[in-house]
Amino acid sequence: EANAIALCIRKAVEENKSISLITPDQDLIRQVNAGLGRWNLIPDDVAGKSLSVTPTGVFLRQIIRLIGQEISAENLISLLKNPITNSDSIERGNHINLVRAIELKWRKTQDNNDPILNFLSKSVEINPDPLWLPWIQNNLKKLNNITSATLTEFVEVLVDTSEQFSNGPSGKTGRLWHQNSGETTRKILNGLLTSGADTKPMIISEFSTIMNFILNTEKVRETVNAHPLIKFWGTLDARISNTDITILSGINEGTWPNTRNADHWLNRSMRKEAGLLSQERKVGLLAHDFQQGINNQNVIITRSKRVGDTPSIPSRWLNRITNLLKGLGLEGINHLNEMKIRGDFWLNLAKVIEEPNHPLPPAERPSPIP
Repeated sequence: EANAIALCIRKAVEENKSISLITPDQDLIRQVNAGLGRWNLIPDDVAGKSLSVTPTGVFLRQIIRLIGQEISAENLISLLKNPITNSDSIERGNHINLVRAIELKWRKTQDNNDPILNFLSKSVEINPDPLWLPWIQNNLKKLNNITSATLTEFVEVLVDTSEQFSNGPSGKTGRLWHQNSGETTRKILNGLLTSGADTKPMIISEFSTIMNFILNTEKVRETVNAHPLIKFWGTLDARISNTDITILSGINEGTWPNTRNADHWLNRSMRKEAGLLSQERKVGLLAHDFQQGINNQNVIITRSKRVGDTPSIPSRWLNRITNLLKGLGLEGINHLNEMKIRGDFWLNLAKVIEEPNHPLPPAERPSPIP
């Protein structure tokens, strides 16, 4: 689905037509972005993306996994490989070489039960830099020494350790708070520092839940040189704008509309008595957004037959459209078939692009020798 959408967008740009992608599915948007990267096309993503998938958000979540926990080789090595870790341009290359050498040695001797920190201490011959290993050990010591604290204390440790890992052994300022995502995250953490002083002590699992919720909820837009003809909109943003071509994607039940946020505690009458909006109101608003989008001049409707490992169900509105056309007799059925044929063109084109240009020789048969 994402590859076909990317091809439709590229064709529209070649014809100098504005095109918009409207979907509440953030995973699909990321995949379409990756497909457009093949032609260096950068869309104007009005909806933005959650902080949890930005470079700063990923880096902070990796550090949160280490707070008050036993340091595993998997978590530590992935943190050391993160582009923000020791992000000074001069030392970064040597840092990555050291991490790769230690990882290879660890994999060869992983039958032992030594913790990764003990293993690092014994790997002095790999590490010619006298500051590198103490820099890692001192940072991890701060994380291990805290298991229960107030929100402010947890955030202070998180900010301090993140900056130390980002700056590297030399102490030069790293790229932790760069770009809009870094600045936004810094403001959020500053707010938690001032507001979390009066909170009761909590354990690390509670702090991790709070931080993951905040990072997943907050949205941020990065400053990029976006293509003026390509727009990525959420369902709300699309209400007041229009383009030459509109793509409504992710038209599956559970996405359009999203029915997963059912209230398991309050029934309809209880919600009404409490003055809360009914669950059906969300569905009605999304139906309104779908109706507005599909009434544009040129519309492309897309869905994937599988989401992850499970088969998907077409959206109730897509089913209603197809049933309506089938009920109009031969003329409606012909129109429906013509729409499907126009869609098959893009699906077949996506398959052709993914095929190799020439026959690939078969790979050699594996012959492991333990």
